[in-house]
Amino acid sequence: MMSAVFEGVPLSAMQSPQQLHTNTISPQELALEIKAFLSGVDQTQGRKLSARDHAKSALRLLRRVPACRGAVLEHLRGVYDEHVAAYLQELEGERERERE
Repeated sequence: MMSAVFEGVPLSAMQSPQQLHTNTISPQELALEIKAFLSGVDQTQGRKLSARDHAKSALRLLRRVPACRGAVLEHLRGVYDEHVAAYLQELEGERERERE
């Protein structure tokens, strides 16, 4: 059986969706999470979400609201693309400094 650890919680490949949602949240909290994800702003504190917090919000929605899957995966693809581009740019800068 396959298993993984996500946010410190061991997950089994055989777990049902109900088993993954043991920490349920209220509809109001879920609405705030969706608004925060869509706007990129923490709805309770009124501050812009960091890239890490935005990605965590996306992952929480991916686990709790299957209908959000497309939007969440598109956002995470963008996060991945940004980080890869930054890494490649950093590598190129290191190569140029080595040539000098």
